Amino acid sequence: MVNELHSPVPFVLTEMRPPHALAPRFSPAAPQRCRPPHASRRARRRPLVPPGLGSRSSGRSLQSGRTDAPLRTGAAELLPQADELSTQRSVRELTPRTPSPVGSTGSQAGDPAEALPPVSLRAAQGGARRPGRARLRPVSDVTSGATGPPLALGEARSAVLAGQGPALWPRWCAGTEGVIYRVSMLILSKTAGVFSKPARRKTYEFLRIFNFHPGKPFLHKLVLGIETSCDDTAAAVVDETGNILGEAIHSQTEVHLKTGGIVPSVAQQLHRENIQRIVQEALSSSKVCPSELSAVATTVKPGLALSLGVGLSFSLHLVDQLKKPFIPIHHMEAHALTIRLLNKVDFPFLVLLISGGHCLLALVRGVSDFLLLGKSLDIAPGDMLDKVARRLSLIKHPECSTMSGGKAIEHLAKQGNKLHFDIKPPMQRAKNCDFSFSGLQHVVDRIITQKEKEEGIQKGEILASAAHIAAAVQHTTACHIAKRTHRAILFCKQRRLLPPSNAVLVVSGGVASNFYIRKALEIVTNATECTLLCPPPRLCTDNGIMIAWNGIERLCAGVGVLHNTEGIRYEPKCPLGVDISEEVGEAAIKVPRLKMDI
Repeated sequence: MVNELHSPVPFVLTEMRPPHALAPRFSPAAPQRCRPPHASRRARRRPLVPPGLGSRSSGRSLQSGRTDAPLRTGAAELLPQADELSTQRSVRELTPRTPSPVGSTGSQAGDPAEALPPVSLRAAQGGARRPGRARLRPVSDVTSGATGPPLALGEARSAVLAGQGPALWPRWCAGTEGVIYRVSMLILSKTAGVFSKPARRKTYEFLRIFNFHPGKPFLHKLVLGIETSCDDTAAAVVDETGNILGEAIHSQTEVHLKTGGIVPSVAQQLHRENIQRIVQEALSSSKVCPSELSAVATTVKPGLALSLGVGLSFSLHLVDQLKKPFIPIHHMEAHALTIRLLNKVDFPFLVLLISGGHCLLALVRGVSDFLLLGKSLDIAPGDMLDKVARRLSLIKHPECSTMSGGKAIEHLAKQGNKLHFDIKPPMQRAKNCDFSFSGLQHVVDRIITQKEKEEGIQKGEILASAAHIAAAVQHTTACHIAKRTHRAILFCKQRRLLPPSNAVLVVSGGVASNFYIRKALEIVTNATECTLLCPPPRLCTDNGIMIAWNGIERLCAGVGVLHNTEGIRYEPKCPLGVDISEEVGEAAIKVPRLKMDI
């Protein structure tokens, strides 16, 4: 693995390309031609590899860091002009290179270019071959060395879908459309090859992506969103009308439950192992070729540094090869704007973002125009609930063993009495919109310690009163969040930052999927004559859809769209918008007491 991912300064991606991962040369602007039948065998065997990069002894070893010859892997060399695709290029040279047996001098094992060759659009449509076009040529069987007659497209597809693809490469016809899909696929495969040793992929995956749906026109803007800010690897393709064309996600929850929390280095490694597969699945389900994307949007702030680095590096390498704009995304901005994917919500509106890593109140005046009214002064509510769940050892509870900490608290709280313990909400005398949850966590920890002594059990065993503790801490958290949000609504209406009627409060983030907290906020919005809007639970947690949609919003507004990615960095800590929390505190708005009958 490349060591530069550990540095906060992104490395130069044009120097990361493995020496054996070479794309076929072609120019999208020029007509593509196959080698004529009369070309010589010598020309047919001529490799595409430039001098110094074709053998195992040359080039740069990514593992050892040795450099025997300079690596130049810019887009100009990956995709040269059409005149380089001369008559010396055979049909065989445009097929994917397959791993050679041990001891052979062919292409290296684990070649990222290992994938399905293209099929021409004319052949896919069942049209007859015109005179003078390149014929289907026999390809040697990878395992046995045998050759066979040309295969029809239907036979090739049947062989691939039957699992015989790696042993019997389809005989194919090289047309313009096939070369384009082949190159797009190769760029994606090569991008992922930088981060981990690529495994052998079944050819039907790319056949389904690039050959089953060729030449499909898209009239809308299309954005690929990539999310790796914490412990979820996610990707999605969304168009400007809000249609979710494809999505994929890999959750690390099961792994981190065993370690008792998120370990950044473990999260980083899991991102590396899954990012290529997740992006491929999102593109496959969307039936969108990478070359048809309008831009690539990726979370670059805030989040875990090691996790952000994986997503940013993958994305920068991808946009560099595809020559697409790059849109850096603020994770909390994406959460705030997700509601506009589902509902027609006009600016301005108030947003409450509550998750495992963040808690803030902000006024949204535009796509990238935020006024920060308040934030957590210590830890986030999701983090606090996770710590309480670990202290209660809920992972050993038969009903909560597979749940995250916050989900376990919500589930167990339904069986307990919220008034069994008298826990006061934090910051009752502070007349601002800031939050605090560390004090609440310490209070609960003392209660748990006391109950362990009373019940005569050791630390790590489940208390008989665990359900009552879960209900009390959830109720106190909901009351604290509701009161600060109530003050924010009153402040915005007093300063005429929100319309006097039909004001909207949007609640998003992982903790927003807690229905008890939603009900508490619904009491507040009913009292202030506001509308409460929440994305569905699956869009409250981290996902690629919100990143792609934020990219669409920025692309349509022309804000933050980069055509030059030089110097782009990830930022583990980054505020959202302009902070006016001191002004809110100076206003000292008194909040009327509401009965939280939930």
